[in-house]
Amino acid sequence: MRRRRALVVCAAVCLLTCQTNREGAPARRGEGGRGPSIPRVSKVRPLVLRLASQDEKQVKAARAELRSWEGAKALSASAAIELLRASAGVFPTDDEDDIEGGIGTEIIDVVAETPRPEYRPVIEEIFPRLRGPARNAAVNLLSAIDDPAAAESFVRLLRAHAPEMSELFSLEQLRDHPHHVDVFFPALLDLTWQPAIADEAYLTALEFCDKGLLTKDKMALRARSLLAAYRTERDWLVPRQRPRGVGWMWTDDYQAHRHTASFLLDLAACLPLSEVESNLTFALLSFRDPRLMYFALTSLLAHGRPLSPAAIATVAASAETRDLLFDKLKEKDLAELIPARYRTQAALAESNMVAWLAYPTELGRVPDQIELKKVVAVDTDSDDGILDYYLFRFKTLPPHWAAKKGWIAGVAGPFVRKDGPNTDANGGTFSEFERWDARTPDEHLGSIRELLDDWRKRRKESSSSDDE
Repeated sequence: MRRRRALVVCAAVCLLTCQTNREGAPARRGEGGRGPSIPRVSKVRPLVLRLASQDEKQVKAARAELRSWEGAKALSASAAIELLRASAGVFPTDDEDDIEGGIGTEIIDVVAETPRPEYRPVIEEIFPRLRGPARNAAVNLLSAIDDPAAAESFVRLLRAHAPEMSELFSLEQLRDHPHHVDVFFPALLDLTWQPAIADEAYLTALEFCDKGLLTKDKMALRARSLLAAYRTERDWLVPRQRPRGVGWMWTDDYQAHRHTASFLLDLAACLPLSEVESNLTFALLSFRDPRLMYFALTSLLAHGRPLSPAAIATVAASAETRDLLFDKLKEKDLAELIPARYRTQAALAESNMVAWLAYPTELGRVPDQIELKKVVAVDTDSDDGILDYYLFRFKTLPPHWAAKKGWIAGVAGPFVRKDGPNTDANGGTFSEFERWDARTPDEHLGSIRELLDDWRKRRKESSSSDDE
């Protein structure tokens, strides 16, 4: 019995202290550098054991510790590989219906902070055991590794498993750090038959084109299939155009087709003009949706073609697209093509307010109506001079959740008057979604002192960020 206990204790000690040094640090030796080597204990294994616990409190604490590693870049290659292998394990507290994935996905996201070529064979090894969201994270990690073998593995895995990728599939890391264009393209465009991949592939192609990595000659090889995909979207969208209102553009099914068509119209700038000009011209005639018209206009602009004044006026009249059009034409010294009434600071402030409201975590769409109620000028007593805040009220119609509130208050700005007209609201645009009649206009805006304090704080943060 005593011998058995001794063996158990020995095994436990070996588990905790005698495994290979996972952190890659030299082994410690006895006093004076003499004596047996004592490898350092891996910090990964104890954490993984707690992540795999059935005790929810223990798992919660372990997940918090895991997240603290993200961004720290403190993991050695060997520790990161050990952690990556663990992502394919079983974690009892995971919710199988969690569309964002569970602990395995979180582990891969931490490892992705330091994309290394050594991860490629590990990802191929564990990929069959990963669930949907974790598979998304794994291929996204592969795409971020600036290594031709990793890029080829990415393409191979995506070809084999495209139907299994979830709707949250993302190529954001590849767009942030584009590389190995000849491996990724046209291979990515050949996978756009899969809905979960299509928009991400189009968006990534746009990023590569904008950076001059993906040439018109290479894109021309897929011009026919890209135009066929666009015409499919166009044929769905055209019958659903309406001459008035905005609500019809914000249904879920319309938004899905609108996004894809927008990417494809934008990509037309990267295709030979002879292939796309007629499609872009027809888009301006057949669409009433200002966002679709905007991308048709900008692609024609990229090809050096003259722009329709009527189409410019329609796009500028929409608060959703006015600021986008202003910035794009201003880049080309063509802002004067926009009708004068849409080039004022008030008009651009309205567009900024609408863009903020349309964000998914806010109103989630543009309002049906919006009105400017007050402009408040604040003197900063600095080189910035006078700031202008624009107070709006807006409302949506049923069945939107905000319709029951009626008119709602919102503030756009502050805009630096001496720099105007411009689209830079300096981060102060917001709405607390309070009813307009719940407060006076001044109360909605807040005190001048609070506005100035907020401005100075953001200015200081911006300066600190620039210094770094």
